[in-house]
Amino acid sequence: MTKGILLLFILLINTEIAVRAQGNERAMKETVSPEAKAQEMVSRVYSACSPAGYQANRISRAFTDYYSQLDELMHQSSPGQADFEMKRKMLKDNLNERLQTILTPEQMSMWASYKGREKIDL
Repeated sequence: MTKGILLLFILLINTEIAVRAQGNERAMKETVSPEAKAQEMVSRVYSACSPAGYQANRISRAFTDYYSQLDELMHQSSPGQADFEMKRKMLKDNLNERLQTILTPEQMSMWASYKGREKIDL
């Protein structure tokens, strides 16, 4: 009986630790800077379609602008509200339009395929 109670107690403590770790991970994701988020996406674009060096700054700027504006929007509105979703869609559309002016049609096609495979919602 005592062993059972001890095992149950250990299980409860481990569960609490796991739940707190997930909460901390989620909080860390929310506090990542727009520049860091942009850099991650630039890396993904490079993996997808190997853009030329002259395209790098423009791609980086497009993603930095997108994530900066998205962070602003997150602080102004609550996700799930119709107004928030409409503005978020506008930001995504704007980003994709900018990428179309930077990347070649072939690169855009490769990027679109990559986004589909990796389930990237941009």
